Amino acid sequence: MDTLPPLTAIRAFNAAARLVSFAKAAAELHVTHSAIGKQIRLLEDWMGVPMFRRRPRGIVLTDEGAELAKEVGSAFSTLSAAIKKLRNSEAIRRVSGTVQISVPTSYNISLWR
Repeated sequence: MDTLPPLTAIRAFNAAARLVSFAKAAAELHVTHSAIGKQIRLLEDWMGVPMFRRRPRGIVLTDEGAELAKEVGSAFSTLSAAIKKLRNSEAIRRVSGTVQISVPTSYNISLWR
C-alpha cells in the first residue's frame, strides 16, 4: 500500500473541507463537481473511513475528516510558505541567454517560414 493517497485527492479534500462545499471546491480547482466527488470517494476508500457526511443541504466533515483537514491545511500552509520564500529569494537566478542550434547546411530552412 502506498504511504500517501493521490495528491489530487488531497487537493480536492482540502478545498472541499475549507469551503464546506463540493461545488465551491470544483470552482476553485477548475474541475467539475463530479470530479471532486470522485476524488473524495477515492480518498475515503484509501483511508477506509468517510471524510464527509452528505446531507440534503450540503456536506459536514466527520470527526476523521476534521482531523485530516486540520493536518492537511497545516501541511499546505507550510508548503505554500516555503514556495513563496523560494520564489521571492534573491538567490534565484533566472535562466537566460542565447541558445545556439547547429544543423547541416543541407537542411531546408525555408520550412520554418
